[in-house]
Amino acid sequence: MKTRSLILFLLIAAIIMTSAWGVFCGVSLGAERFAPMEVLQGGADLQGEASIFLQLTPAEGVEVTEEQINEMTDILYARLDNQGFKQSSVMLIGENEFEVRLPVNTNSDFQDLDQIAEILYTVGNVYITEKSDKNAVLITREMIERVELQSNASGKFSFFLIMTDEGKEELEKVTTEISERKREDEKYVRVYVDDTQVSELSIRQPSTEGYFGFSSSYTEYKAERLANILNAGCLPVALETVAEENVSARMGIEAWDDMILCFGLVTAAMMFILVLVFRVSGLINALTLAAYQAALAVVLAALGIRLDGAGMACLAAVFGYLIVSLVYNNHAFKKQFEGGKNIRAAYKTAYTETTATVTNMGMILLVGFVALLASGTAALESMAYAYGVALLMAYLCVMLVNRMLFALMVRVTADKPALYFPVKKTTEGGNA
Repeated sequence: MKTRSLILFLLIAAIIMTSAWGVFCGVSLGAERFAPMEVLQGGADLQGEASIFLQLTPAEGVEVTEEQINEMTDILYARLDNQGFKQSSVMLIGENEFEVRLPVNTNSDFQDLDQIAEILYTVGNVYITEKSDKNAVLITREMIERVELQSNASGKFSFFLIMTDEGKEELEKVTTEISERKREDEKYVRVYVDDTQVSELSIRQPSTEGYFGFSSSYTEYKAERLANILNAGCLPVALETVAEENVSARMGIEAWDDMILCFGLVTAAMMFILVLVFRVSGLINALTLAAYQAALAVVLAALGIRLDGAGMACLAAVFGYLIVSLVYNNHAFKKQFEGGKNIRAAYKTAYTETTATVTNMGMILLVGFVALLASGTAALESMAYAYGVALLMAYLCVMLVNRMLFALMVRVTADKPALYFPVKKTTEGGNA
């Protein structure tokens, strides 16, 4: 039994340390690369920050609803993501103004504030009309599911409007009717984005495939920008720029590497201290910390949650909870042993006593997750998910991984209490 438990303990320890190494250093798997830490990076390497202030300009007498505000926030975030500003924030100031904060880093496709502002305030209403009458709308934005972009050998870009099921039927109906007209000048339609005409073309035959294509003379940047704007969605309320600001750098270019190095050094130092103070218990705690860091990085990367400075601060708070929980378990274990119980009995009683307290601490910290999530701000929601995942991983590692490793080790060392802490016998035969 002891040999089997020892082998299983060593096998689990080897898996934990190997997994941790692979997670933090990355592993090449043929043509693919497993590197969760590279996925998590996205916005920490700040060179500076810029802000754009956008004011809502609804039609006279029209009230903007909360649903429209939420929809606009999502659309603005989608447009920013498409331009490479993954850690931007969009905040509603007062009742009718958005502040958009843009991190300027090596991941950003940053041109200038005027260009970014144009991407944000463009309504994105694409539609098809009769050539002779702009107001005679044939295909509306609601009938278009998405926009695809293609380039030919000469470098020219064509847009393809992919229709919804309703749009497919309407497009076939419209193109059939237009293509059968007798006069050639009546077979033309125009494509508009907002109030700007982007194309004019004739309809020679019905479109039955569910898409509508047209060519352009746009540059690659302009074509991709327009496609990104249209795919992000149509703003339900118009916006206009009221101010732009540039802010100096807040963090260095190597900020991400510095944060990871700092976090790694702190973790290594805590592992060393735990082993030094708690001996074998500390070794088990160190393995638990390694398992936590590796599992957390993999889950965050799988969920696509990127980390910035604020996110790292949340993880630091949860890391503190994990350390406190492990130390609390160890003190309870020692107290039970000093009370006269043997190693195995002390371990079982200690974990039974500490479970409720560790769970209650986790529930208190969970309030922070709920508060961040309830804020309704997308930037805080991203932080909340990182915080919530970290808290769940920490709790599972304390309750499952740490306890499992302890269970295996006490089977091997049940008659060797000195491996856990200094021991001396009392005259009554108990432990002191």
